[in-house]
Formats: sequence, structure tokens, C-alpha cells
Amino acid sequence: YLTEELYPDFADYAAAFAERYAGSVDRLIIWNEPNLSFEWGYQPVDPARYVRLLEASYASIKQANPSAVVLAGALAPTLERRGSSAGLNELDFLQAMYDLGAGEYFDALAIHSYGFQAPPEAEPAPDRLNFRRSELLRDIMLENDDGHKPVTITESGWNDHARWTQAVRPSQRSAYTVRAFQYAEQKWQWLENLCIWALRYPADVYSYPDNFTLVTSGFVEKPIYFALQDYARGWAKSEMPWLPPPRADE
Repeated sequence: YLTEELYPDFADYAAAFAERYAGSVDRLIIWNEPNLSFEWGYQPVDPARYVRLLEASYASIKQANPSAVVLAGALAPTLERRGSSAGLNELDFLQAMYDLGAGEYFDALAIHSYGFQAPPEAEPAPDRLNFRRSELLRDIMLENDDGHKPVTITESGWNDHARWTQAVRPSQRSAYTVRAFQYAEQKWQWLENLCIWALRYPADVYSYPDNFTLVTSGFVEKPIYFALQDYARGWAKSEMPWLPPPRADE
């Protein structure tokens, strides 16, 4: 959590990072899920405070590394309304950012787009959490004349924990994830990258977050790992996809 007095220090740190890793790391996201109280030091979510942090960071980063791409966000999918102690839905948060002039302080938008229990093709709606909710954020960008900027989904995926209320079956998880990549590739020309959360955690937490990973903490690949590997290799249409797993030398 940062108080506003520390924003210049954060901006200096971001600039030093951008300069040191120029050419190796040129895409920098300012904060993570600022529309959630949990990620904002359990303080009330405030788009204005985030925009001020974004403004300070953007100027410093660009001075240190003019070719760096600064991403705003990454906004979390949530249905929280204004006044909620937990956060604010990302649609209202993004519009508030634009109302406060944030469009001048980022080059691309980073968002989180989870599927929850819906298939990837399910229609989006403001009162619904699903993979295509990303389209609603894109609409807000277009409404604010910011359609020239790309989007990166920095977190996405489905969970297959047996006892979590927002999970799907393991077979659904693999199928939905591959179909999400196919849908995005065919429909979302404005999307630069689609990233799955998460490859691996360093240790098990013995709860539903473990079932977001593609590889166990012991480096054992899950079926979804091979499903995505097949997709990346162009094998997704195989009659027997994902099994047996490819050898390391293939």
C-alpha cells in the first residue's frame, strides 16, 4: 500500500527499473487490480488516487526509457458497486479513469478476464462475469476515443477445484481454455496477448488457488498443460488430443 506522499518514490523506482532493463523488459504494468480493496492496502478504492499514481509513473518511465510500453490496470473482474468496501467493478473504474484524464498516461490496457463457470463463447453483460467481459472494457475504450491502444489480458483461465463454487470440471477447463484462445485469435484483433494464470506456484496452498496452475509445485504437468501445448503446436484438432504427452525431444 502506498500513501500519496510515496508516489514520487514509486515513480523513481519504476523509472530506475525501466532504465536498467530496457531492451529486456519494455512492458510495465502500473500496479495490480487497483479496483479491489485487497490490492489497495484494504483502503477504499479510489480511481482518482490510482490515476495520480499512473500519471507520476508514466512520466518517469518515459523519461528513463522512451520506448517502454506502460500498461494501466490490470483491472480485476468484479460486480462490486460504488460504495462497496470490497472494491469497484472494472467497468465503472475504467470509465472513472477516463473521466479523470488517465488516457494520457498509458499506452495499453491490462485486464484480467476469467471464465468462471461459463464457456468462453458466453455473451458478456455488465451484471455477468465471464471471459468475454473483456469486450465491455474494449467498448469503453472506444467510447473514449482510445481504440488505437491495444489490450493485454494478463490473467485469464478457468479453475477445476472439486469443491469451489466457481469451478468447472478438469475436462471442461482444458476445452474452455483452448477455445478461449481460438475465440480471441479469431475475434479480437485489438488483443495483443492472452496470458493464463498461472503456470506454477512455488508451494501448494491446499485450496482452490492450486487449481489455477498448469504445473504442480513439484513440476508435474497437468492435462491442461498438454492441451495448451497441443494448441500452440497446431495439434488441437487431433482425434486424441493431449495424450500421450509429447516427449521432451519432440
